[in-house]
Amino acid sequence: MGHTTRNATQDMTTTEGGSRDVLEAQPLELQAEIKALREARYPDRPPPSESKPRVPTFLPKFKGRRGEDVRQWLFQIDTMCRINGHDASDANVTLPAIAGTSMEEPASGWFLFWASRTPAEEQT
Repeated sequence: MGHTTRNATQDMTTTEGGSRDVLEAQPLELQAEIKALREARYPDRPPPSESKPRVPTFLPKFKGRRGEDVRQWLFQIDTMCRINGHDASDANVTLPAIAGTSMEEPASGWFLFWASRTPAEEQT
């Protein structure tokens, strides 16, 4: 009886070891299959790590009127840009353009005038 139990235990270990290998291989196979399906469905789409950050939507509006706090508005713009994957450092030349899209008169008129007269490298 002890001999049978020992063999059964050895067989079970062998079977468990075999099924463990199969289970460990399954996630890799599934990942490869998912990748192949994505490439077949979206052949021209760049991988997620290579895609560009999106321009944030629903940005707070700034009008430049008395009582509006430009620093608070800029903080909100900065936060929304960071959430959407933009580099919010001074070196990012797209931030003034993004901020400009959320301005209304009279601030937008001033911004357009300023942007047309200021070199791009100074617009940070």
